[in-house]
Amino acid sequence: MKILYFPISGRKGASSRYRVYQYIPFLEEAGFEVKIQLPGVRAKRGIRRLVNSFLERAAVLRAAREADILYIQKRLFDGGLIKRMLQLRKRVVFDFDDSIFTSPKSDWSHLTKPRVHRRIKEIFKGADLVLSGNEYLKTFALEWGATNVTVLPTALDTSRYPLKTCRGGEASILGWIGSSVNYRYLNMLSSVIPLLSSEFKGLRLLVVSDGTYGMHGAQVENRPWSEETEVRDIHDMDVGLMPLEDNEWTRGKCALKALQYMASGIPAVCSPVGANLDVVESGRQGLLAGSDDEWVASIRCLLGSSALRKRMGIAGRERVESGYDLRTLAAMKIRLLRSL
Repeated sequence: MKILYFPISGRKGASSRYRVYQYIPFLEEAGFEVKIQLPGVRAKRGIRRLVNSFLERAAVLRAAREADILYIQKRLFDGGLIKRMLQLRKRVVFDFDDSIFTSPKSDWSHLTKPRVHRRIKEIFKGADLVLSGNEYLKTFALEWGATNVTVLPTALDTSRYPLKTCRGGEASILGWIGSSVNYRYLNMLSSVIPLLSSEFKGLRLLVVSDGTYGMHGAQVENRPWSEETEVRDIHDMDVGLMPLEDNEWTRGKCALKALQYMASGIPAVCSPVGANLDVVESGRQGLLAGSDDEWVASIRCLLGSSALRKRMGIAGRERVESGYDLRTLAAMKIRLLRSL
């Protein structure tokens, strides 16, 4: 059986790396022939944009004719192209792990928003199977016209994440991993971390990202993200942080940071938003904090107790193994694809 993936990005993009690329070895082992059709390079404007768009449409349809399953990962093709793809009588899967009906800053123009919403409804209506990253996104898909929706959580290959050995005594490293476009969420702790830094001597914030981050009143160590070193960098953290605003965009997030911390045996402190509420049972695998006072109290509690960090770290690892392990979810994905 031939499956053609249309990922939103290459392997360096976190969403595609976790929703597409890490599954390929399992699919091939199960007998699927897998091909990848990456997005074409788009010019910003003018005749070159039109030419590139035409060439990409032709390439998409040419590749689609040779496949049995068309697997679209978060790409919103225009209605005309979707219609042509559906006319090929292939099975169509649409996979998404973000609130694609809005933007992080809710800054779409009056022309962009209806165009995006129209494309979402078209693919939901035409897809044989919709895979959502969490229950919030599943509800959205059903309300917008999808009929066959299954939650496929973000999966982690736990074999890549050895369990961290918890250091005794007070901890000294708070950690955050993510893209620089999300520094605005880390800024939510701009009063919290400096306050704790005055209380815990030598406390520092380790930021693993594609940019350089700074916070007044806090000691920050920046490390460049890479797939090869991310686990080692996470292991240098004592407490993992995942602050989020509460809005339509963040409620669709799939708690990847929290899962990475937990898989490594590191307790996570998270905002009680979106999938964080599903992943973290406050007081067991980590702590949920909704205000500055709660963030200060939660981090202070974890920094001061190695026993608590160890207990929550082990519980977090068990949570990932039981509900978010790659091998289990790969088997689930294979069953769903074969059912088509």
